[in-house]
Amino acid sequence: MQDNIVPLPNRPAPVNDFWFAQLEARLSRIEAIVAKVESLLWLVIASFALISGLELIRIVIG
Repeated sequence: MQDNIVPLPNRPAPVNDFWFAQLEARLSRIEAIVAKVESLLWLVIASFALISGLELIRIVIG
């Protein structure tokens, strides 16, 4: 039995401006989601710090 192996050229697939536009659109959406998550995380941290500070003041005062 003979092996039928076809050699393939070692060159990358051609891409065009549409491909780069799609990639850019997806990356910009991911960056927007990351920015929203980051702002929400800072909000949670600030809220926790505020509540902890108020509780500490309540304990110290009395």
